[in-house]
Amino acid sequence: MAGELSAAAHRRALFINIHYPPFLTEPSEPEHYDNIAEPGRSWLLGLMDQYEVEALFAGHVHNFWYNRFGATDCYLLPSTAFVRQDYSEMYRVPPLEGEEHGRNEDAKLGYLQVNVYEHGHVCHSIRTYGQLGGEQTVLPAEARCTPVHPLEQSHAPLGFDLRQTWSEVLKSPSGGLDEFIRKPVRNDYPLMALWEMGVKKLRVPLHDLQDDYVRERMAVLKQHGHEFTVFSFGLLNEAERNCLLQHQALVHSWEVAYASQDLDKVAGQLRHLKPELDVPVYLSRLHTHADVKQSGDRYFHVINHGFKLDDQARMQEVLDSCLLDGVISGFVLRIGLNQSPSDAVAAAADIAATMRLRFSLHLRLAGKTQPKLIMMTRRLPGESPAA
Repeated sequence: MAGELSAAAHRRALFINIHYPPFLTEPSEPEHYDNIAEPGRSWLLGLMDQYEVEALFAGHVHNFWYNRFGATDCYLLPSTAFVRQDYSEMYRVPPLEGEEHGRNEDAKLGYLQVNVYEHGHVCHSIRTYGQLGGEQTVLPAEARCTPVHPLEQSHAPLGFDLRQTWSEVLKSPSGGLDEFIRKPVRNDYPLMALWEMGVKKLRVPLHDLQDDYVRERMAVLKQHGHEFTVFSFGLLNEAERNCLLQHQALVHSWEVAYASQDLDKVAGQLRHLKPELDVPVYLSRLHTHADVKQSGDRYFHVINHGFKLDDQARMQEVLDSCLLDGVISGFVLRIGLNQSPSDAVAAAADIAATMRLRFSLHLRLAGKTQPKLIMMTRRLPGESPAA
């Protein structure tokens, strides 16, 4: 391999196709059935680093993972035949009944299509659902959407709130092909789904930015076109403030939720941070029991925040009284479960143009008892209201 890499070093890009992956999660992970043992692992990683290999593609594990080693994107590929059940218990939900403990979960079957460009490459996941050559696929070609990777589109306003721990590394249960050990693994199927849908915008708590491992993962995914919005509540403590300033290059925008009694303090901190912070800031108002009582709605003991479409006067008052004009980019708007998203987006665009601000729109997809914010879209004044 060293000779082949040396002979091809002058070419546009180098790609390695290999059966065993050098590692599943970390280059320093212990040796097991599904990685390359030392000294072979270090030898291979050394070659990848020396020749600046653009991508490595590995099989063997029959599950999807994505890692980054130096300048190399490392893709561990799914299978078109069967799923390795060793990893069927690393998810938040168990395998379906009758699927041989995850071995026959056909939605995980497929392959990667690699588009190579003048500068870089993009991998598209193609799910085969266990179909064989010549068989009818689950959806005919004319009914399927063409995959669009986040790197292949400049404008993708729709995003997801990553509520679950999206980069957690856990140890798989013993059994399968490694009966006597646990292997450290991470569930990358949500990432594969995001790439399938071309979703660029991802919303995470500021605490994710403070975690060394998660922050490194954010940096890797930013190179694949993802944009991270971080959110926090109230005043930042010293550690949070320093982290945000130090790593603001990873942050596409920052949402700050506040309680009404703390608005002056929060606004003061935002004004103080403005000279050092080059990140768009969006304010989101926390709704309390008093707010709900005044409106006559039923109160639920859950967190609820965001301005409403009829809060234009309140938002203008916040801007004027707290001297935030030019300090914040706009506000978080909350779209209720019973509101038409398209109508709400059009109305928000009109308000944004009038106030010369931008909005982060949170679309609620759960009922009143579970007000989970799981999607968002950002609009600029003058943009088309079409999603």
